[in-house]
Amino acid sequence: MAQIVTKPKYISNIYNCKVIDITHLTDTTFQITFERPDFKFTSGQHIIISLDGDLHDREYSICSSEEDLNMKILVKEVNGGYFTPLLKLVKKGDYLKIRGPHGRFCIDYENSLNKEIILIATGTGIAPFRSMFFSYPKLNFKIIHGIRYNNESYYRGEFKSKYLSCTSREGGGDFKGRVTDYIKSIKFPDNSIFYLCGNFDMIYEVNNLLTSKGHNINSIFTEAYF
Repeated sequence: MAQIVTKPKYISNIYNCKVIDITHLTDTTFQITFERPDFKFTSGQHIIISLDGDLHDREYSICSSEEDLNMKILVKEVNGGYFTPLLKLVKKGDYLKIRGPHGRFCIDYENSLNKEIILIATGTGIAPFRSMFFSYPKLNFKIIHGIRYNNESYYRGEFKSKYLSCTSREGGGDFKGRVTDYIKSIKFPDNSIFYLCGNFDMIYEVNNLLTSKGHNINSIFTEAYF
């Protein structure tokens, strides 16, 4: 199976970044836009966010492009969780503490030209793929998004024809069923490169499906959210 690296705790500079906007995408999912910290990042990397006066922190993938003036993250409120309900209370003008960037879930741009780049996500695992999509417009992306309900198809309007939803709990999407059901049903070009981001079970199952179809393990890259 493709290696999944457990992220260590990092020591890095702390940036205080002002919240510019909060967009509620569903009852429990929201996007926070804030001032960009004074660093460069590569699409696919994540940052560590904390709040003033609180010792807890969480990692979030950057979902803005490498050239955006501001930075965005995508947050799913966890029922009974500690940190995400606090983030949901954040308002315009508040400040987030940012550390980073970190991670190696990044695209080898030169090696990806003239190949099909398959981005497979569940839920808010779509976040780093938005960054990749807008940072590298010359690459040939296909985005496959596993969701429960159609209103969870975040960024569909931005991805347009490159996006396909696999909706497990209602009809009306592009494909009725789980991501793994869709992967079983199609054939990808032999030279495809795959990026998997989301829950561990999806990553494990899709990785096994792709290798069983003959795709090289070295062409599959993963980032587990939970």
